[in-house]
Amino acid sequence: MGKRKTWEKLLSAERPGAGKAPGNPERTAFQQDYDRIVSINLCTDQLVLALADRRQIAGLTRNAIDPEMSGAAITARGLPLLGNSAEQILAIDPDLVVGMPASRSAALAALPQTYPLLDVDNATTLDQIYASIRQTAKAVGHVGRGEALVARMQSELANLPKPGRGRVAAYYQRRGYMTGTGTLVDELMGRAG
Repeated sequence: MGKRKTWEKLLSAERPGAGKAPGNPERTAFQQDYDRIVSINLCTDQLVLALADRRQIAGLTRNAIDPEMSGAAITARGLPLLGNSAEQILAIDPDLVVGMPASRSAALAALPQTYPLLDVDNATTLDQIYASIRQTAKAVGHVGRGEALVARMQSELANLPKPGRGRVAAYYQRRGYMTGTGTLVDELMGRAG
């Protein structure tokens, strides 16, 4: 991690007054209104688009507007798009950089400045997805929005028809990859039947 500070570290007690936003002791420092949130990963693009206010988003990856890659391509249209460029990030001077993980970004490593980072873990289960949603919602200052998204997802999954109708399915990915048991795709296909 070096000189870079992750979001969790910034909230820790190592810093005087850590975790409290000026003038509002009920809100954490990471629940303030950020004006310049940058996402440097397609998965975190989706989280930032779902959880942050549009005016807070200062940059997303170019894949965010690709309907073949992004479930929120229409929502992402019109927002600033970034390549993996240190210069673009430097020009934005973000309040928060969100990635999966942000701390391993080659573009950020090339910059002399440090920016608050939110390292979102790779999710392999639904519970981990819910944790990532909550973590991101807290960081962008919209905890309620995160809880509502988790509740909606849980409700939709609970209302799926029960599995066991004798069907067989396989999830085939680009370049011929397939997923096996113990993966997120396995869990979702089991729930969907």
